[in-house]
Amino acid sequence: MKPTFRTHFSEEHPNRPGLWLSRRKNYIAVLQVDDGDIERDKRQNGAWLDGEWGAHIELVDRDVVPLDRRKVQEHLDAALSDAHAAKESGQVEALQGIREALIGNRLELPDAAPEEPMPEEPKPSA
Repeated sequence: MKPTFRTHFSEEHPNRPGLWLSRRKNYIAVLQVDDGDIERDKRQNGAWLDGEWGAHIELVDRDVVPLDRRKVQEHLDAALSDAHAAKESGQVEALQGIREALIGNRLELPDAAPEEPMPEEPKPSA
């Protein structure tokens, strides 16, 4: 999944570590500002982190599933297939219930391959 970001728009100079949106002349960048950058900027009276600052960008989450029906279905189908392949019937049933509630139907899973009987060993002849 793609990371999800929250953007805090402001014109303030970077005052905390993180990702910051900056414009210098015709160049717009996202910069990783750390504590050392902030301290050096204070020592140089704002000359280290020069430019126009527009936002602080905060990483919110990395595993957010968008509430788009197709994306939810893809995510559930992949989880169902993995659980079915691992023969985790309890997890399969739980995921099938979620899929039925959200999508409206259950995923058709292939039947488990029947276990082949072991060939009988030939009896020794007397």
